[in-house]
Amino acid sequence: MSKQGNDDHLALQLKALGNPVRLRIFRRLLDCCIASGACNAKGQFTQCVGDLGSAFELAPSTVSHHLKELRIAGLIRSEKVGKSVMCWVPEEIGERFRPVLDPEP
Repeated sequence: MSKQGNDDHLALQLKALGNPVRLRIFRRLLDCCIASGACNAKGQFTQCVGDLGSAFELAPSTVSHHLKELRIAGLIRSEKVGKSVMCWVPEEIGERFRPVLDPEP
């Protein structure tokens, strides 16, 4: 990917995180998924979408909308497992954004 392509992709990611609800969901995925130890077949930590809605007292349709925007930006991935939808932050995305979102003192 060219330098401009990288900049465009990063701008899309930062725009997605510019929404306070999406930022909270993304941070929750970064923090809770790792703590939960739940993992998909690819070795990524996962969180059930239903649990995310409950944590923020959001309607399922609202959570789905925000997760869709995070997926389009390439910040999260998801897959259907039985009746549940599991989502996760790919390791490389977590490594990129964790220092920005949780800087060391």
